[in-house]
Amino acid sequence: QAHYTEELIMLPSDIIYQYYEPRILHGKVSRMDGQPFGHLDRSDFGLPPNKTIYLCMQQPVKFHPEFDELLCGIMSRDSKGWVVLHRAMSPANQMVFEERLKRNGCDLSRITFFDQQPHHRLLALYRNSTVILDSYPAGGDTTTREVLEMGKPLVTLPTRLLGGRWSLGYISNIGLK
Repeated sequence: QAHYTEELIMLPSDIIYQYYEPRILHGKVSRMDGQPFGHLDRSDFGLPPNKTIYLCMQQPVKFHPEFDELLCGIMSRDSKGWVVLHRAMSPANQMVFEERLKRNGCDLSRITFFDQQPHHRLLALYRNSTVILDSYPAGGDTTTREVLEMGKPLVTLPTRLLGGRWSLGYISNIGLK
């Protein structure tokens, strides 16, 4: 209520008021592009087989500089950690993003950047990653649903406002904290 001038009327917390059609069809096939993804492994993406893969495939424009510190902190604490991120749409924005990461102490040799992937390849990236990181401060919505549908671990840091609380909401509604 503190963030709004209107009176908030809360919906029951045990119900999700959204329709979600599962994105994964029987046989590990993407509903979105009709392509299988179960056969793709880390080698198909050039990812190391013996590393802890931390994946966040949100557009970098969703990342606040505070997220850079979180990523670099993970890398400094996990010597086997390998981060996979979405490449920025423009080379200039990518350069700015990489400079921010370097300034915060990230080892860019342990980060792989991918362009936007077809849906089945994105699902394969989720499947082949160790941990999925929610973007900060603008969290995932569809991404979170897909990750939960796949049963993969998701790490989120909720913010004060709605845009950074989607993942917390979904996790809470399925009984996890």
